Amino acid sequence: MTPDELKRDFIQQVAESGWLRLSVRLIIWSGQEPQSRWQLVGVFPTGIDTEEVHEAINAILHDPRYFGVCTECNERQPSGWMISDDLCQSCASQHHQVLF
Repeated sequence: MTPDELKRDFIQQVAESGWLRLSVRLIIWSGQEPQSRWQLVGVFPTGIDTEEVHEAINAILHDPRYFGVCTECNERQPSGWMISDDLCQSCASQHHQVLF
């Protein structure tokens, strides 16, 4: 996924009560069915500089707790879509005969 797609689909900005809350969508597997939930990762005053928010979002995108980069396709994916620290589910299925 592109960084813009990841930001759109997996990072949420919510402004309320004078605060900007940043959350990341986690993919959690329960058996064969993935579930997602939002996890709060940062809270900032609403007057925060836009550049600081962009830096915080980029830090989230590069945090291995939330996203990984597949060494085979070089795509950044949510950690819940990675089969290991460096292999995404798609490459595992396509190139290593892993069945999901």
